Amino acid sequence: MKKIIVFLAMALLAVSFVMAVIPRQIAGNPTCSDVGYNGSEYKIDPPTPGSYIIDGVNEFKWTTSDGVYFNWTSSIGIDAVICKGGNKANVYDYDPASNGDNGLHCPVNPSGNPAAISHIAVCFDGFNEIPEFTTIGAALVLAGAGLFIYRKRH
Repeated sequence: MKKIIVFLAMALLAVSFVMAVIPRQIAGNPTCSDVGYNGSEYKIDPPTPGSYIIDGVNEFKWTTSDGVYFNWTSSIGIDAVICKGGNKANVYDYDPASNGDNGLHCPVNPSGNPAAISHIAVCFDGFNEIPEFTTIGAALVLAGAGLFIYRKRH
């Protein structure tokens, strides 16, 4: 049983690394259309943590404990989150659209620390997409491996 738990923990850890979003850095003050999204945009300025109705119906909620790193959830799939700070912005792209993420921040300053949040922009098109095969495939592989090990032992 211990081997199964260790295997599943390692597999989940590997999947979480594959699913991590690495931001792309854009100079200036980009909008959603500037970074390739032609759907809707909701800008949170000033960056006050809380819940926002972004399209008249769906909620986007973000939280921070230090004003630098933040987490978000949404009732609608989000295609990108832009975090503006200093003279640049970090763009977090989600394909497929996501309903949440953790540990986002603005670009790192020359001091080695992320810039304080100037504002956040949320890019969305109103469609909740079907996850890519890699996400579905990883879940199926984990489920299959767990079933195989369980049946082998019993």
